[in-house]
Amino acid sequence: MTLTEQPNFQLQSINGDLRRGGYIVSVLASDTTNPVVYGQKVRLSGQSLAGGIQDAATTLVGDMYVFQTPPFQFDALTRNVTFQIATADQLLRQGGIQDIPYDQITPSTNPHQIVSPMRFSDILTEAITNHTNFVYDLTDNPHGIIFDFDFETTDTNISHYSLPKSRNFWGTITSKLGGGETGGVQFYRIWFTRRGVMKYQPAPPFISPALTSRADFDKSHIFGRPSVTIREPKDQISQVRLSSVGASPGVTFNSQFPTSTLGPGSPFEKTSGIWAETQAQTDDYAERVYRWLTRPYTVQIQVDEGLVLWGDDGAGIELGDMVTITYDGPVENAATGGAMYLDWDEEEFFVYGINIAYDNANQVGAATLTLEANN
Repeated sequence: MTLTEQPNFQLQSINGDLRRGGYIVSVLASDTTNPVVYGQKVRLSGQSLAGGIQDAATTLVGDMYVFQTPPFQFDALTRNVTFQIATADQLLRQGGIQDIPYDQITPSTNPHQIVSPMRFSDILTEAITNHTNFVYDLTDNPHGIIFDFDFETTDTNISHYSLPKSRNFWGTITSKLGGGETGGVQFYRIWFTRRGVMKYQPAPPFISPALTSRADFDKSHIFGRPSVTIREPKDQISQVRLSSVGASPGVTFNSQFPTSTLGPGSPFEKTSGIWAETQAQTDDYAERVYRWLTRPYTVQIQVDEGLVLWGDDGAGIELGDMVTITYDGPVENAATGGAMYLDWDEEEFFVYGINIAYDNANQVGAATLTLEANN
């Protein structure tokens, strides 16, 4: 099903969250019966509008799936239903996983014995491919719904690892193989783009070399005043202390950043759950965690939804991208609601949230981006 081909369907909102792992889209179906069923694929596409001119070509916005059969609301005159579609992370939350031990063994005799070097990316690949029916294969799984992967495959080498039994497959892989900016195991994130690409990458502030900007927003792009949360020095941490386990048995690495405690805050300690190959890697983790926890701003800006969905190249802006903001003047202090003044010249931010709301009566939409500062 393609949403643009359904005249009774109205797009209400698109919500993407990097921390959650993907997108949820709300759609209103009016005067219809049985519009969608659980697991059904829905393709979003549309025509961009720039300078008052509508693009003649219809461009893909996203590929998503109905993740729950919706209840109907009806009266004597209308039959309406609001349903939600989402990227595959929502469906993966509804499935479980058994205990799976992995070992680095050469030669291997089963999929859980992985030839050296065994990495976390190998474990994720095996788990998603062999313990779900979500990965498309023309011969073995033609009904699969995950077609494209973007995995960082030069990640940490480990000798053994176990995924625990759980009723939430997605929760297990994101916590045990990702962990985000402060959780371990190697500070990665797992998420889906709105076009259905499954990504396994370092959390944006941990990517090296650093990302390049997808867009530079200035006053000509931003509606109203940005909303800025400023982290006060008293609320920040003074030092990060990390301990990691190496691939070889008994090898551990310890790191502190900065080397001495600074500032009024308390130290942040994580002494278990992290894997690293070298002391230098652990040192890099400690510095990046510190910079993340002492980032100065979280920002929300509102821009035209076409800039997010399409941009200049048709791909638009995605979760995990870097953007820059050039802005001088008043912004809203999110803590107090008052105004404060900032002077930003291509200040760098990572995209952690995308929320697009539509006013179908007036045929307009606006996108709110939640951005975390690159410190």
